[in-house]
Amino acid sequence: MRVFHNFKDYDRARPDSYCFVIGSKKADKASKLLKNLRSDSSLSFKPMFLLTSLGDTVDHLSDGIVHTLGEAFERATAIYQKLQELDLKGSTDPEDQTCRLIGHLYARNGYILEPDASWKNEKFYTYPLVDAMLEAPDSVSLLQYLSDRNLIEPARLVDRLRQCSQCEGTHLNYVDICPHCSSIDITQIPFLHCYTCGHVAPEEGFLIKGALMCPNCEKRLRHIGADYDRPLENHYCNVCHQAFIEPEILAHCMHCHIKITPEDLTPKPIYAYQLSEKGRLRAKTGNL
Repeated sequence: MRVFHNFKDYDRARPDSYCFVIGSKKADKASKLLKNLRSDSSLSFKPMFLLTSLGDTVDHLSDGIVHTLGEAFERATAIYQKLQELDLKGSTDPEDQTCRLIGHLYARNGYILEPDASWKNEKFYTYPLVDAMLEAPDSVSLLQYLSDRNLIEPARLVDRLRQCSQCEGTHLNYVDICPHCSSIDITQIPFLHCYTCGHVAPEEGFLIKGALMCPNCEKRLRHIGADYDRPLENHYCNVCHQAFIEPEILAHCMHCHIKITPEDLTPKPIYAYQLSEKGRLRAKTGNL
């Protein structure tokens, strides 16, 4: 067993490593180390374990948590036994992203590719392992491509997003607007409806000298249901001065700044993925 304190020290020595056990309890340090190891095409298949959970983002880069070196060796051996069933020529080719990922999944029975939520990401969800191994600019689209080819399949539905139909961004601001002039300067206030003359206006306009009185016909409003009622309109536009029941809603994309109705947003399901039967067969033959 050899101990290295960072990836640079390991990279200079480059010993023939059977597996890696990350002992750091700092998530950022462990994440950086795992990303360096996973991005190296000659190392990315090797078993990598943590001694403690460091959060989903880091955990998803590893092969799980071990408590002893013996346990790490035993679990690593199981992975190597599966790797021996593969033709790794394409899998270690830095240019063949599909082979690398499919081979990795094949060697780990029951492995689930889990998405990770990150508000910093334009599409909100990313797949840490795929990002690290393949340095893919868009891991969500890459996995969708592999799923369309039936090489992987959804293990479960994690979330369902609404994406901008123009840029596929998911950072959206939903804004209530006036249905008459599209202004955002609207307020929700109580309205009254005078039965005598039919006048409808904000309640504050009916308050005259501490009593309810119609400002249009000057009828004293004493009994709700007999003299007046509360209409469904309870929104008021401060720009066009129209009253309305419900505002319209627009989604403002924070990335491309387009304004779009919610109905025109693109629904995007987010899945955790696993290797399909077709993917397992293709992994063994190397014919992807």
